[in-house]
Amino acid sequence: MSKTEKRARGDLGERAAVRYLRRRFFRVLDRNYRAGGAEIDVVAKRRRTLIFVEVKTRRLEPGKETCLTRPAAAVTPDKQEHIVRAARIWLSRHPSPDLSIRFDVIEVLLDPNESRDRVKSVNHIEGAFFARA
Repeated sequence: MSKTEKRARGDLGERAAVRYLRRRFFRVLDRNYRAGGAEIDVVAKRRRTLIFVEVKTRRLEPGKETCLTRPAAAVTPDKQEHIVRAARIWLSRHPSPDLSIRFDVIEVLLDPNESRDRVKSVNHIEGAFFARA
């Protein structure tokens, strides 16, 4: 898959994740925030919770899905550290002292039976990882 195709697939997944969050009454505050050598795909808020979301989009082959092939498995401890670093910078620029903070992963699964990329399902993993002190 070319970089252009990969970026297009990632953009499709991020748009699906934003639609998903908005339908659940999250207010999207930022998208593709870059800082500290990392990127946060989506920053959103609902009630008193601020969430930093990593979106992973994959086309899974039918019958070959395992916990190791799930998109969330790509959010390694190193990736988590990068996201947390960027989140700390975001928070320093947008102080939110009264809000709780959460790190989520949204998996966007594409239909393996379609010739074009089409979203089959969205899986929201709340509290997928935590910031280490």
